[in-house]
Amino acid sequence: MRVELVPVTNADSRQVLANLYPLYLDELSAFTDYYTLDDLGRWVPDHLDDWLHARLPGQHPLLLYAGRQLAGFALVGTEPFTFRRHGRRTQMAEFFVLRYLRRTGVGRAAAGAAFDRFPGTWEVTEVPANIAAVTFWRRVIGDYTSGDYAEVVDDLEVAQLFTTAS
Repeated sequence: MRVELVPVTNADSRQVLANLYPLYLDELSAFTDYYTLDDLGRWVPDHLDDWLHARLPGQHPLLLYAGRQLAGFALVGTEPFTFRRHGRRTQMAEFFVLRYLRRTGVGRAAAGAAFDRFPGTWEVTEVPANIAAVTFWRRVIGDYTSGDYAEVVDDLEVAQLFTTAS
């Protein structure tokens, strides 16, 4: 199945990302108390507006498609994106694949496409309690780099650090 990363560039694609984002936060909330629901049932804090409207330098929101089917999204930050913790040029800030498409190769292919699209030094981080995500990224990055990556673990995150071909 062909996997494609499509930049979020117009009102329609921004709306698609805005529709997917709460699904991602709902899943992420199982592993961290950073996100909670407000009295109106909205996830807070909500950083999506920065990606959709503020479009700060270095922000690359991308929709994932498997064939013609919407499959998820990737939010990639490149220099001068300020939320990088490990001094790498590029960070996978957020990554989400719809649940029913997991374990089909879609996530692996999308991650590889993102790494190819933004060559150079990378950091990918996960919440430590999200064992499935940590396992996924270790396997995908390990395969992509033939095991040539470093890992940093602290109370806040697990981070894989690596370099892609230019």
